[in-house]
Amino acid sequence: MNFLKKIFNWYNIRLVLIFSILIIVFGFSKQRNDQKNITEIKIELVQKNENLLNQSMVNKLLIENFNESKKVEKKVINLNHLEKDLNKHPMIEESNVYLNVKGELVAKVFDKKPLARILYKNESRYVDKKGDLIPLSKNFSARVPFVSGSLSMIKKPMFLELLQSIENDRFFKESITAIDINNKNQVYLYQRGHDYLIVFGQPKDIHLKMSNFKVFYQYNAKNNTINKYKIINLAFTKQVIGSKIEEDEQ
Repeated sequence: MNFLKKIFNWYNIRLVLIFSILIIVFGFSKQRNDQKNITEIKIELVQKNENLLNQSMVNKLLIENFNESKKVEKKVINLNHLEKDLNKHPMIEESNVYLNVKGELVAKVFDKKPLARILYKNESRYVDKKGDLIPLSKNFSARVPFVSGSLSMIKKPMFLELLQSIENDRFFKESITAIDINNKNQVYLYQRGHDYLIVFGQPKDIHLKMSNFKVFYQYNAKNNTINKYKIINLAFTKQVIGSKIEEDEQ
C-alpha cells in the first residue's frame, strides 16, 4: 500500500515539474517574442467599389502611432487602440488590426461608401448609409447624386433608405444626378439628359414609386414622348401623373 502511495506521489511530483517547466518555457518564449520588432506593416483594403482610401493613407495613420518608426516591440503595441484610432477616420467604416505569425502588423480596413454629395458649411461632403459626412477624396470621385434643400432630412432613416435604393438600382444610379428636398420634406429628382422634374413626394413606398417610374419611362421612351413632359409626379403610388409641355412653351 505504501509502495503504491509512493508511486502516486512521485507521479504527481513529475506532473507538477513538467507543468512548471512548460510554464517557464512558455513565459521565456513569450518574453523573447514580445521583445521582437514588427517586421512589416501590411494593409488590406476591403473596398466597396470605391477607392476613397489607399494603402499609403492607412499606413500613415498606423505609423503616427509608432512615432514614425516601424521598429516597435510587439509588447508595446495596443491593437485595440490602433483599431479605435483607425475607426475615427471619417473614411473608414471598420478596421481589424492583428499580428500574424510572421511578426507582421496587419490592418484589414473597410472603407465607407458614399451615397450622396452635399454642400456643408460651404464645403462639399459625401454622405454614407448612416447619414455621416465623409470628406472628399483626392484619390477618387464618387458618382453620386447631389442633394440640396432641407438637409435636416439627411439623417432620417426614410431618406437614407431612398439614397440606398437609388444606389442599388442600376437605372436610377446611372441617371439620377440631383435631389432637392423642400421644407415639407417633399423630394424632387433630376434625371440626366432630361429637363422634366420628377416629383417623388415623401420618401415612402420607395420601391413602388421607382418601379412605377421605370414603367412610365420605358413606355414613353419607346414612343419618343418622354421629353414632352415637364413634370412627372410619383407622389400618388397608384398612378403616375405626367404634365406635358404646352405647345407655346416648346
